[in-house]
Amino acid sequence: MRGLRAATLAGAASTVVLLVGCGTKGPALPAASVTAAPTTAVAAESATTTTPPAAFTGLWPVKDLAAATRLQRDVDSGRQPWLLEPESVAAAYASSQLDMKASVLVQAYGGTVVLREPSTGRVVTITEVQPVKKGPGGIWVVTASR
Repeated sequence: MRGLRAATLAGAASTVVLLVGCGTKGPALPAASVTAAPTTAVAAESATTTTPPAAFTGLWPVKDLAAATRLQRDVDSGRQPWLLEPESVAAAYASSQLDMKASVLVQAYGGTVVLREPSTGRVVTITEVQPVKKGPGGIWVVTASR
């Protein structure tokens, strides 16, 4: 999804179909569609790896640190690379859990992604963390939405 981020930064509108659940392990997820729209801020990615938090409660696609660690290993093995991009995770979550089938990316910064569904005008802010590994190689997990 680096292309989505590049298109977003350039202000170009493009449609990206996310193939969610491509791996052989992990949660089976439906395909989601996201249309990139210009954003006002995109945080720089950190390349550091840190120790996982002592306590972690996820909302989606995993709920605890043990499951996040297993999912991180799957991604490290080449499965489900979409989990490495917060925008992809947010779009899949919005599609599968919030019934937002087509979302427009409004803004992405740090671990926060704001999506809007054009047909209804519904806007959702999704908060995510990287519970196992920080930076470009770490998976993103939804911890809240509003």
